[in-house]
Amino acid sequence: MKKEEILERSRKENQNGDEREKMQIQISENRGFTVTAFLAASLMLIGSGDVFLFGKSIPFNILMSFIFISGVTVDFYSKYKFFRKKKYLVRFLFSLLLVLAVFIKFVFESQ
Repeated sequence: MKKEEILERSRKENQNGDEREKMQIQISENRGFTVTAFLAASLMLIGSGDVFLFGKSIPFNILMSFIFISGVTVDFYSKYKFFRKKKYLVRFLFSLLLVLAVFIKFVFESQ
């Protein structure tokens, strides 16, 4: 290959950012999710009271659980899409069932 061809190929590969930049973004997003998950888990444990959404009362710790499990569900789905490993699919489906169960309980429970 000629120098110009190599440079052109490199430019096309790095059009959406170089590998180092992509890795830094991914690490930042992972750290952000970790902090969010930690805060949600902490609030789940120490929180109390009820939150009123759309005219319905929902316990605060249940709401925080819903938020936490929703984030975990998205994480497992993303990992499954990237790696196509069965363990991520199983985890995604299990967490999705939990999210749906909490959502259905919230929607159909009358208080």
